[in-house]
Amino acid sequence: MNKTNRLLRLPAAGIAVAACLLLWGAQPPSAHAGWVDRVRDVFQVPGEVDKLKEQYNEMKSGYDATVEQLEETRRQAQEAQKLTEDYRRTQEQLLADNAALAEQNRQLAATLEELKDSEAARARQAERIKRLIWTAVLLVAGYFGISRVARYVMRARVRR
Repeated sequence: MNKTNRLLRLPAAGIAVAACLLLWGAQPPSAHAGWVDRVRDVFQVPGEVDKLKEQYNEMKSGYDATVEQLEETRRQAQEAQKLTEDYRRTQEQLLADNAALAEQNRQLAATLEELKDSEAARARQAERIKRLIWTAVLLVAGYFGISRVARYVMRARVRR
């Protein structure tokens, strides 16, 4: 019986050792203790993908809005630059016109002075002619007057 017992014990001891090894090997290592969390994470991946898609769409719409604002700002800057260039050209043209008008004004002022001088000379000449005519009229009138008086005086002397 000893032999039988011994044979029975051997497989029982081997089974016990094998069971211990299996149980010891069946325990997950401490590094793999979060496998439940990993499984949960795997099932949460579609939700996170949806969140990432939402964030992507929000970022894309924000990017598109920023691009639109940038394009609008660029368009406004080009328009402002065009207006500034038009204003500069207009200002240069107005300055050139102003210089031409100032020169024309100077010439007109000189012409006006010449006209005033010639008018004054004409007025002096007219006054001289007027005096000459009055002098001639007075001389003729004086001549007739003196000749009448002289005739009268001579007749009066002759009668006496």
